[in-house]
Amino acid sequence: MPQNQIVIVGAAAVGKSSILGKLEKGDYVEKRYAPTLGIVAHKLTLEIDGKNYSSTIYDSQGFDNNPGVMFIPLFKRYSAFIIVYDITDLKSFNNAKQCVDEIRKLCSLENQYILVLGNKDDLE
Repeated sequence: MPQNQIVIVGAAAVGKSSILGKLEKGDYVEKRYAPTLGIVAHKLTLEIDGKNYSSTIYDSQGFDNNPGVMFIPLFKRYSAFIIVYDITDLKSFNNAKQCVDEIRKLCSLENQYILVLGNKDDLE
């Protein structure tokens, strides 16, 4: 079973942990999450097109300024990046764009993928 290293990044309070909770439990949990401190690893098996993929998804603490600084040494080890922004917050969108630019600058992206995910459409 292929092993993937994936990181979820984004500004503080955009819903990264909620999205990960949805992946783990199959449904959103109606609770407020405490802010993530540092990086928390979650092991998941995801089925895609009938094939199982073992993944470690790293839930990262939110950032409000320079999104790449704390992840620069780690960027090259991930096979995918999920960059989350709050669709009701233009600043979080701009931070997400800055994060994409930082990843593109630091990584070869030959075997790496970037998913930009707008969250909180229920609040729009």
